[in-house]
Amino acid sequence: MRVVGAGVAGLVVGGIIGYGISLARAPAEVRETVTSYITMAAETVTKTMTVTETMPAKTYVETITKTVTAAGPPAVITPTNKYEEAALRYADQIWPNTAHPTKEDLQSELMWYARASEKYRGATIRCVVEAQPLLNWEGEKLAPMFQDITGINVVWEGTEDAIVMRKAREEAEVKAGVYDLISIDQDMNGFWTWHPGTVTDLTEFMKAHPELVDPYLDLKDNSALSLNCDPNTLHVYNFNDYQKPTCSLYRKDWLTNEKEKSDFRAKYGFELKTPREWWLEALDTGKVEDDWTVEKSLKVAEHFFRPAEGKYGCILGLKAGYGLSYQFNDGVTHVFGLPSPFVKGPPLLGGEVPACRPYSITYGVGYKGKMTLLGASVERGGNMNGPGGGEMFDYVCNKLRRYAPPRSMTISHVEAHIEFTRGDCAFQHHHFCAFVPTLNAPESAVKDVYEFAPLPVSEKYWRPGMARGYWDCEGWIITIGSKNKEAAFLLAQFTWSKAVDVYKNLYGLMPIRWSTIAHPAMLAIDPLCGGLMSLENSVAFKAYMAGTDEAWPEFPAYFEAVYPVVAEGIEKGWTGQKIADEAAKSLDKMLIERGYIT
Repeated sequence: MRVVGAGVAGLVVGGIIGYGISLARAPAEVRETVTSYITMAAETVTKTMTVTETMPAKTYVETITKTVTAAGPPAVITPTNKYEEAALRYADQIWPNTAHPTKEDLQSELMWYARASEKYRGATIRCVVEAQPLLNWEGEKLAPMFQDITGINVVWEGTEDAIVMRKAREEAEVKAGVYDLISIDQDMNGFWTWHPGTVTDLTEFMKAHPELVDPYLDLKDNSALSLNCDPNTLHVYNFNDYQKPTCSLYRKDWLTNEKEKSDFRAKYGFELKTPREWWLEALDTGKVEDDWTVEKSLKVAEHFFRPAEGKYGCILGLKAGYGLSYQFNDGVTHVFGLPSPFVKGPPLLGGEVPACRPYSITYGVGYKGKMTLLGASVERGGNMNGPGGGEMFDYVCNKLRRYAPPRSMTISHVEAHIEFTRGDCAFQHHHFCAFVPTLNAPESAVKDVYEFAPLPVSEKYWRPGMARGYWDCEGWIITIGSKNKEAAFLLAQFTWSKAVDVYKNLYGLMPIRWSTIAHPAMLAIDPLCGGLMSLENSVAFKAYMAGTDEAWPEFPAYFEAVYPVVAEGIEKGWTGQKIADEAAKSLDKMLIERGYIT
């Protein structure tokens, strides 16, 4: 049983992972939305929200029960200083966009920060984060809010993701404490596990400082908790405060156009549907070939490839750089069957970590047990250059590239996300869902016409029970050298507190809390964000999500081992299999040089 929120009675997972898992297709069809709470004296109200759906041979039931007990009129909170006054003022600003069921609970949590911070007022904590829309917003909105409530000064530095990674490694090695908090990828979890003493162990910190633990923290409400634990001790290293799943992004208006559908049927002999429709169909039939597949994606790309009309089948980012490594690792390896199926259930729904053995979620690298690395190549016990690996690189580097605009060769994978907003491409097969504000910007040509769906899967190599997407979560580590760990810990909790998580994600749309993902305010904006929130509320979607292997020791070093090989392969026209062979050899070489394998 996984408790998913204060007052939430449970999430029970049953059955075998596969197409038989039920699907929350759209909030209105399967959910009772809790929109009000009774606050009259001496009265208890229980609301039950139930999702029950039967698929062929299997049934999945998700039950969430919320009980609110009111004990008379709300008490009047009288502030005693400017920090408590700020707490109440911000409660007025936030309400009702919060995970708290009552405004009194919201006020209580913010007042707790005003009081718990008393000893640390005047301290200054330095943070470094990736400069992207939500974190920029946090720096502009949440950091000043935290300062006003606590009296703790915050220096907020935004920069490129690669620079943030480098600074995190430098702090781990030098322990200088230049930064107190670093917002870093979950991918680093294995590094902390393999190198103890290089980051603050948050589990031990909370044991030593119980007075600094937010009474509303509710760790099990954090969707990424299991991905950020030491696989051996289950101690937590990172408080993730946002996530962005990998999905397919496409122009729904193009794929639902009646003339396009008629022309497609005449050319290929089957119906053109949206990727989401194909996915739903496969959930009903249990057949991989009915799904949104790699094979179908190539036909869709070919169909819409009309350079003379300024239309292209897909957008890619193939410029040499880190993106030529992580775009494959962060989900595409899954759909070509490189990792083993989940050993003991989906990690986001309570399954054990590491999630996949003997072939790991990271490039199908082979492991013996939890921690013993074997290697990436087939000859060393891995699966990176198995047949699925060869077809994976061929799919992106050769086949999809035929239908992409020429600019795909000169832009990075991240830049391709922005380029999709030009509106001249049918889909992006692999999209980190961090750019909804950009997709919805006034200048975006795809505003109101895009939609999200799961990644396309290989009919030949993917099977139900394998991962199908990357829960790309990031958040706070407290550096081992920080001189302000206590003050830093308060901010690390505050940015994803129940008080503010809904509030900030009505802008950023990257909720980390299960309670925020299911919140009525988030579900209400689902049509405005390409169906992303209903997708994240779907059990069938969540059950296939995973992170980077929790015992993978070298992030981001593997980028350097993989992307130059992929770039060379694209430039020289290598087959996908040759790219896979050379990339696996390069990754093995790195693991040998760093002493992880012999």
